[in-house]
Amino acid sequence: MDYSKARFERHLSHNMDIDGKTMAWIGINQVHPQLLKPPEVVFTNKEKVQKEVKAALTQNATLSCEVAQEKTDVKWYKEGKLITSSKKFKVESEGKSRRLVVNQLEKKDAGEYTCEAAGQKLNFKIVVTGERRHFGPSFLFLEHLQKLLLFCKCFSSDTSNFWRMSWG
Repeated sequence: MDYSKARFERHLSHNMDIDGKTMAWIGINQVHPQLLKPPEVVFTNKEKVQKEVKAALTQNATLSCEVAQEKTDVKWYKEGKLITSSKKFKVESEGKSRRLVVNQLEKKDAGEYTCEAAGQKLNFKIVVTGERRHFGPSFLFLEHLQKLLLFCKCFSSDTSNFWRMSWG
């Protein structure tokens, strides 16, 4: 692909009659060639990037991409606001890999995220799913053949996680 460009200047030519004498102006076209650089490749393997990440409350979510040059600096944004490394957000750079880790997800962490480098952008989305399930230890000592009635209460927006078990 040719990335050259030229700027042209055109000067008009015309004749003018003054007191019976003809005067002529000759126009000259000037060419000012310029060489333009092809657009720089910043992000590679864009088709392999997981653009939507789903994770449950209190879990961590990781957004990642790959840059063409190891020395490429990237900036991460959440809905247009710059993100800096903190307890909540960890900005990582290893070789050509760039990652943003969002620790201990809360509902407010859901939304649009952007990785930007050299004027180019990759967009991501974090979806925070229902509550994380927690089963804590609970002990009860029973005598042989003593009856036990168990109840389980589950809360989830995803009903495929509900189960029922019976003992005979």
